[in-house]
Amino acid sequence: MRNWQVTAMLQRLRLRILIIAFVLTAVAGLPTGHSAARADPWIRVTTRNFTLIGNAGAKDLTHVAWRLEQFRAAVMRLLHGRQNNSSPITVIVFRNEEIYRHYKPLYQGQPTTVTGYLQASDDKSYMTLAVNRRENDLYAVIFHEYVHVLTSNFQRQLPAWINEGLAEYFSTFQLSRGEDKVRIGMPIESHLQQLRNQALMPLGQLLTVDESSPGYNEQDKKRIFYAQSWALVHYLLLGNDGRRQGQFFKFLEAYSPDRPAEAQFREAFGIPPAEIEPELELYAARVNYPSEQIQLGEKLAFDESMKTEPLPLAEVESYLGDLLWRINRAGDAEKHFTRAFAIDPESAFAHKTLGILYFRQGRYAQARNHLERAITRAPDDHLAQYYYGAALQWEQVDESRYVSGFTTESITRMRDAFERAIKLNPDFPDSYKQLAFMHLALNENLDQAVTLLKKSLELAPDREDFAYTLAQVYVRQKRFSEARGLLDRIALMKLKSDAYENALRLRAVIDSIEERMARQKEEEEARAKNEHVLSNGEPQPTPRPEPGKRFVGDQLQGMLTRIDCNDDGTTLSVINGGRTYRFYSPKSNSLVFVRYTPDIPLEITCGVNMTGRPVIVTYRKSSNRRSRIEGEPFGVEFLKEDK
Repeated sequence: MRNWQVTAMLQRLRLRILIIAFVLTAVAGLPTGHSAARADPWIRVTTRNFTLIGNAGAKDLTHVAWRLEQFRAAVMRLLHGRQNNSSPITVIVFRNEEIYRHYKPLYQGQPTTVTGYLQASDDKSYMTLAVNRRENDLYAVIFHEYVHVLTSNFQRQLPAWINEGLAEYFSTFQLSRGEDKVRIGMPIESHLQQLRNQALMPLGQLLTVDESSPGYNEQDKKRIFYAQSWALVHYLLLGNDGRRQGQFFKFLEAYSPDRPAEAQFREAFGIPPAEIEPELELYAARVNYPSEQIQLGEKLAFDESMKTEPLPLAEVESYLGDLLWRINRAGDAEKHFTRAFAIDPESAFAHKTLGILYFRQGRYAQARNHLERAITRAPDDHLAQYYYGAALQWEQVDESRYVSGFTTESITRMRDAFERAIKLNPDFPDSYKQLAFMHLALNENLDQAVTLLKKSLELAPDREDFAYTLAQVYVRQKRFSEARGLLDRIALMKLKSDAYENALRLRAVIDSIEERMARQKEEEEARAKNEHVLSNGEPQPTPRPEPGKRFVGDQLQGMLTRIDCNDDGTTLSVINGGRTYRFYSPKSNSLVFVRYTPDIPLEITCGVNMTGRPVIVTYRKSSNRRSRIEGEPFGVEFLKEDK
């Protein structure tokens, strides 16, 4: 037995007596409801790349940690050291299935039958499992879930059959005794029995299964889905001496969740799914399956250092509440946070965790309050600093996602929080982006904003929201060509996301700006030509339309007081008869400004107080009578002021 295992077991024996006494004292009088934190002492094992927490005991946790680091090292070797910028991974290891079922996702109100699952997000990822199973089955679950960590960082969301098929393919990972060879893709006996005893799903149906489908969740349908997904991936990679492997990789590279799955399958494989079914059926019925052995070239090396420590009960409750909230079980999560604060009202971890969850719900004031308490007690937590600054920002954004400005005090606090978050964790890309967005909103330090956003994209090149924000800065700097290049890249992804929709609108805005600039240039050139003609006594040109006759539609004449812009469009504020009217133009539409006096500059900065400029606004009335927006403007004519 390894020295660190012996040490961990002795430490576990010493800690058990102390922790049990603490648990029995602390849980008295807490809210009712199931909590795994009250059953057994919890410990935390920290390795170079993982944090493991659990009530399964030190021996089990340290062994799971060792195998995970080993598997990760082998995968990184196979990828030649390349890895995606993934969020920190916390592995929760439950002592048994009975406890674990209380922390699984629900399907139709009941816990699913998963043996393990991954819950991934930008700031944290959870892997969960229970250890009361045979060792081979246990590590198959661990390897399966870690493959999900890798695929969750792909630029495009993959279909469920590929996600699960690949995870099952790699779950049979074995390292040779000499630790210089890896074998993957070995047959899985339970899948083979399922394929022999049950008819396969039509391939067209398999391609469309997602995480909300009965075939993914109901036990009788789920077994054949997993078995057939594994068999299909196995066949496409290794069947017929790898004849379809290139087609499979082509399908992966080009896959888009926005297009029909069957059409994409036909494009990649050259035949419709139904025509490949006979090949798959023959492959699934075979007795001997090939597997893949990969030479590593030298003995696998990885950092085996670990730190084992007891986990405070308030943190246990916070971890479990965080997990439940992220799998859409907010009611159950609240009970855990109530317990956490009953145990330790000033727990920095509990305040940070709940603050992040409130932030994700859009409850920014509550988020800020909790995060402020978190950074007071734990100022060196980069996530607490980042989310505190982000909560301050979003508190000052209105319902239309418009930022009219930040208070002087909040600017200082936001800048301090983001800069500290970057210093604490230079590899967390969101901190750079949020600091850059602050500069963009304030229309200052735009060169620094570009530098920050390039750094965030260097860390996470597939984040389209980073690319979109950089494009916004380029537009503000009038670097339209560079902005267009970024926006075109986002548009090519064809993902249903806010960044994708915003990119299309901003691309149209750039086109509109350049068209307007070209038109203004033509008008200036024509005006100069007309003035030259008039000075030579030649006939006058046909006069331009008078104010109010240039555009056709509903019109309002008044005093323009503000022009405000956000990521989505432009808002005009016009006073007429003592009342303020608001008009909103989405960025996807063209808003034309016309001046009849040189007092109005050719370029107007958003957010500037106009101090009352006479205008005529031509607009389409809003169809929503309850809307505070009068309508959508498409023409604004600046008039000469009466002296």
